[in-house]
Amino acid sequence: MNKHPGYRRNRFERLLVWASIPLVLLIRLLRPLVWVRFGWLHTHKIGHLPLEPEYYLCERLAGIQPRGTVDLFYDRERGDGLVCNAQAMAMTERHLRVWPFVKYLWMANKRLPGAETHIVHIRARDQHSVRDPEGLFDRFPVQIDFTAEERRRGQAALAAMGIPAGAPYVCIHVRDSRYWKSRDAQMGPESDFRNSDINDFLPAIRALIARGYRVVRIGRQAAPIAFEDPHFIDYSAMEPSDFLDVFLAANCHFMISTGSGIDSIAYMFRRPILMCNIAPAARVFSDKPWIVNLPKLHRRRGSTAMMPFAEMVQSGVGDFVTTQQFDEAGVEFLDSAPEVIRDAALEMADRIAGTWRDDPEDAERQRAFWRLLRGHALHDEIRGLISTAYLRAYRGLL
Repeated sequence: MNKHPGYRRNRFERLLVWASIPLVLLIRLLRPLVWVRFGWLHTHKIGHLPLEPEYYLCERLAGIQPRGTVDLFYDRERGDGLVCNAQAMAMTERHLRVWPFVKYLWMANKRLPGAETHIVHIRARDQHSVRDPEGLFDRFPVQIDFTAEERRRGQAALAAMGIPAGAPYVCIHVRDSRYWKSRDAQMGPESDFRNSDINDFLPAIRALIARGYRVVRIGRQAAPIAFEDPHFIDYSAMEPSDFLDVFLAANCHFMISTGSGIDSIAYMFRRPILMCNIAPAARVFSDKPWIVNLPKLHRRRGSTAMMPFAEMVQSGVGDFVTTQQFDEAGVEFLDSAPEVIRDAALEMADRIAGTWRDDPEDAERQRAFWRLLRGHALHDEIRGLISTAYLRAYRGLL
């Protein structure tokens, strides 16, 4: 009987791991002179690369990572095994040692007692669900940045798209199923509850253009949109560019997103983000004052009444992570009304300009929402905001 190719590959990899053990033992013996550690990176999703390496570098500056170590990383293949974005990978490799053979050193090290001493743990990833409750991004500037040549190239690309130097533009990304299904035809509906309809964002796009902003729609394999305006740039319908995917998100005035991977680039570059239709709803972003949230809404199947926020949290619905969980609980997920998204987008623009003012009732509604999440693992210290426009529109749910 012929062995499956995967069996032969796995057997070869096991041999490489065992062959790496003597080298790992030597590395350990040399620790008084040089402390070598092994780590891995998620490279298959833009939501992790280069954000997790950025966290790691900030943790080194903060003293969270031990000083003086030589840290080696490998690309931990997942899913289809593809690197999500060549530009993000190139920027990461300018700062981290990422080599394929480290995989076998990491695995060999894990087979030996005392492995933890030689493993790199990125705390923001391994303990904080890729968030920044310790405020590292507020304390340190961007580490994984563009070169001067890349910035010149990016500015030239913006000008060619109709965005003059210094003109503010807003990036918008609305998550749907098309991108991931283009990478994996077998992908099911597990994450469909996170999707939204780009047409619900048209009032916000029009309102921002009326304010003088360019609006750039980003994303791959995006659903078509029937909207034309000289100040609306549907980059998602153009020839894709790994470089521009990153550059656009990193340099926008602010981003409107629905909690998809590309907004991690804006987050990493400390750009303000309006997070619309966030799900799971209890996992809104509370760690940054420049993130404003609109959580998904819910209702019981067969009911016309939306679920109060307290019920959403106490029932566990706010932490559901698959469409199947909603289906089994008989819960439907709903998006904010288009006019609420529009008002929240204008609110965001005013907050950035410093002209937005909450009244006392707005402030109390803000406090009331966050009190519901007191004790949640992701919300130790509240720095983020729920959109005032959202809390006004759905005040009956508090």
